[in-house]
Amino acid sequence: MNNRKGKARVLTRYEFKKVDNFLEVTKHKHRNRAILYLSFGIGLRAGEIRGLTFNDVLEYDGKLKEHVRLVVTKGNKQRDIYLTNEKIRKVLMNYIQYIMNKFKKNRMPLPWECPLFMSQKGGKFLPNHMVRLICSFFKNAGIQHAKSHSGRRTFITHKIDEGYDIKAIADIVGHNNISTTVQYHQSNPTRLKKIAERSIF
Repeated sequence: MNNRKGKARVLTRYEFKKVDNFLEVTKHKHRNRAILYLSFGIGLRAGEIRGLTFNDVLEYDGKLKEHVRLVVTKGNKQRDIYLTNEKIRKVLMNYIQYIMNKFKKNRMPLPWECPLFMSQKGGKFLPNHMVRLICSFFKNAGIQHAKSHSGRRTFITHKIDEGYDIKAIADIVGHNNISTTVQYHQSNPTRLKKIAERSIF
């Protein structure tokens, strides 16, 4: 897909799979894949991903929540996210289980209030560091011109192309105005040709 100047590039399903396969062999594969899936799977911003805590996504019995009230978002507004996709849940729980095992091995309790994704120093990622980390996924996988916002734009573009209601998509990604959501959409020339082929006669 062509990228409009200044906009984060929208990835194809093939390109997403290429990045995912690359992350499978990285040092922090569980963490990296969980971040990737939250970005592309539900359209979370880099800042929203870095702001998540274990308490946000886990019940106290260790089960993954389906509904999360997200507090740390753009403009300090609350919104709801839904962890209902099975692939996202599997990747996220693989990461969480990996972290749980590390704490258990060190005979330490799981830090419920700590960041879900911790930096090498054990604290929350700095905003620019999370952005750079996500950008490195694309660069190292050989995907050019993709940015940390590419997952969000890809999520919105594919949901619009699949025919989902714009208002519902706007609610999912936390946009107050559907015109903002529409601006995230990137037209696919192949799809436009197919639409143009259809007619009433």
